[in-house]
Amino acid sequence: MIKLILLVILTIYSYAEEPTELHKVAQEENRNLEAIHECVDKITPELVRRNSKATAYEICTNSLEGGVDPMLVVSIGIVESSLRGNCFGNEYNIFCIRRHDNFYDSYNDSVRDVVALIRDSGQTDPRLVGKWYCPPTADEWANDVIYLMEK
Repeated sequence: MIKLILLVILTIYSYAEEPTELHKVAQEENRNLEAIHECVDKITPELVRRNSKATAYEICTNSLEGGVDPMLVVSIGIVESSLRGNCFGNEYNIFCIRRHDNFYDSYNDSVRDVVALIRDSGQTDPRLVGKWYCPPTADEWANDVIYLMEK
């Protein structure tokens, strides 16, 4: 009986030593939530200051899940529309993107689209993004985006 109790204790101890796959997933999810929370805290004042209708949560979750710096996304939105939308007649197009007939059903759609464009391009440096995002004034656009990212 003592051997059985010791075996149970050792088994429990070994599980405590090495986290299960479920435990690892929970830890990763917790890190993701912490990153989203930090991001929301960081960009909310800028969104409020600019009276943006897009939410920090939309920008942070889409950006972080897409592997794109949320400050790049916010800065592009500021340069393009002061984060207020109405680009090309669509109130939700806060990035002045010419895709999907320029129509979005929500700010989240617009954020998701710009994150996908940046991610799919493989370029996260504003100077490189500017060459395809805003070719006529790429250098000036990139300088404005960089300035805002560093604020």
